Amino acid sequence: MSRSEKARKMFELVESWRASGQTRQQFCTTHDLKVSRLAYWITRKYRHDRQVEQSGPGGFVPIAPTGSPNEQVAKMVVNYPNGVKLELTHLDEPLIARLIKLW
Repeated sequence: MSRSEKARKMFELVESWRASGQTRQQFCTTHDLKVSRLAYWITRKYRHDRQVEQSGPGGFVPIAPTGSPNEQVAKMVVNYPNGVKLELTHLDEPLIARLIKLW
């Protein structure tokens, strides 16, 4: 069994445990599994899910200015830890949330 197959199998087992409503001890007894092994895979699954969630679609998010050039415009600056700086003149909350989640 390859590593990815094993991970997939164990992630499915973690999901089964979550859906079961049982304690870790009860679930492990039923499935002939050590509690420490289940705990290890719960942590791996959590990290995997967080990584997938944070990576999102990736790439650039298109930004199109709206309104006339003569309008008084508020400005917002988003500074990423890697040094990238975005200056926004269109305050669109869903867009700002997406930009923040990109990091």
